[in-house]
Amino acid sequence: STSASAPPLRVAVIGAGAAGLAAARAFRRENDRAAKEARSDPFAVTAFERTPPPESRPSAGGVWRYEKRVPGRPMYSGLRTNLPRELMAYREMPWGRNGGEEEEAAWNEDSYATHREVFRYLSAYLRQFDLDESIRYGSDVTALDFVDPAAAASLLLLGYTRDGAAHVETFDAVCVCNGHYALPCYPDVPGLRGFSGEVLHSVDYDTPERFAGKTVLCIGGRASGSDVAREISLRAKRVYLSVSPPPAERSPTVCGNVVLCGRTLSIDADSRVHFSGGPTAALDDVDVVICCSGYDYAFPFLGPDSNVDLSFPTGERRVSPLYAQLWHARCPNLSFVGLPHSVVPFPLFEMQARAVAKELLARREGGEMLPDPKARLLEAEEDAARGGPGGARVQDTHHLGDAQWDYVREVAKLAGLYDAELEDYLVVNEKLYNDAGRDRKGNFPGGPDGYRSTKYQRDDRQRAVHRSAGGEMATL
Repeated sequence: STSASAPPLRVAVIGAGAAGLAAARAFRRENDRAAKEARSDPFAVTAFERTPPPESRPSAGGVWRYEKRVPGRPMYSGLRTNLPRELMAYREMPWGRNGGEEEEAAWNEDSYATHREVFRYLSAYLRQFDLDESIRYGSDVTALDFVDPAAAASLLLLGYTRDGAAHVETFDAVCVCNGHYALPCYPDVPGLRGFSGEVLHSVDYDTPERFAGKTVLCIGGRASGSDVAREISLRAKRVYLSVSPPPAERSPTVCGNVVLCGRTLSIDADSRVHFSGGPTAALDDVDVVICCSGYDYAFPFLGPDSNVDLSFPTGERRVSPLYAQLWHARCPNLSFVGLPHSVVPFPLFEMQARAVAKELLARREGGEMLPDPKARLLEAEEDAARGGPGGARVQDTHHLGDAQWDYVREVAKLAGLYDAELEDYLVVNEKLYNDAGRDRKGNFPGGPDGYRSTKYQRDDRQRAVHRSAGGEMATL
């Protein structure tokens, strides 16, 4: 092997949230494998994390590290996951009920976790695999450039600040894992800026008390919109939830003090709000508008002076050119773990990260795992042009949903990681995901979240999911 005496590849991971931890683990996992075969480490990995070094509790965890009333943090006090823990765990570190017969007491644990429980899980993952050794805390990445933009796999220059001082280091590869919940995206509603009341984004929401007695309009009825509307309704006078498409004819539009409206069309100079479809044409009593309209992709270290050829226009929610939504199509030693959304995130991060490590290993050993640059660029351009797997609109380029299972299979096959056990695992994941989704979508948006009382057990060997809901057991 050409790598026998080669020095380790210097790899930077930007971010130590759930994606960054999965990436750090993927590189260290290859080092562990090399050690068992009496080979030298193939990777020297450094994860750059903005949060300060841990004191009383771990600092890694990204958005799952909740900080009370800190503005601009997407995590809010009452958040519970909308995926069961048996599904959302990393494959390498199961969580919840797995495998054979569980003790009766094990069924007392909820499947739907609080954000505090998720943070504890990520902290346990960090400890189990000694990832703290690879994390450089208090380091804010400010710049990223290719040393030679024309090269097929150029070294990268990474600039960062730490303890008030600016630093620059050179890396063989960079894995970007900075998440996509930092730059709020606001809906294009004429008159929104001139609204006389308060306008917020869901990133600013923490607890419902401040909305006591007020009439609140939540724009956006997906996961965060529905959950925020439900929480606020416990204190507010009334909550209007603006959804698109509008409620179907004859479907319920009122649940307690939550009222469904169609898409928000415009806001007049006198702050009257107009809707498209649904039972309510206009409202003139709204005190607060909360935009539950998602986030744009943001890479603040890729400024206008960066020579990294990457496009991510505000409002498009599309990053290009990427091969397999993961590798920079021209220079695959720059990768982006965690861009797809409407997915089961942690296991997807894990597979993407392992594939990135395998690709770098293949090149270190003189091989090539991916197609040639021309084919990569062509596929990247086609993927970006058609708007991802669904092909509906540009903003859905990274929306996978039901396409996530085949996506994971394809990435695993590229990396030589696909086998019968992975297939069993994915079949169970899909069953769990579909069942939880049916439960959730059967709820009135903004109404009671009864689906979160369902409990699951997975059994990959039997490709089975056992569920307990309302005292009834069933096997899927």
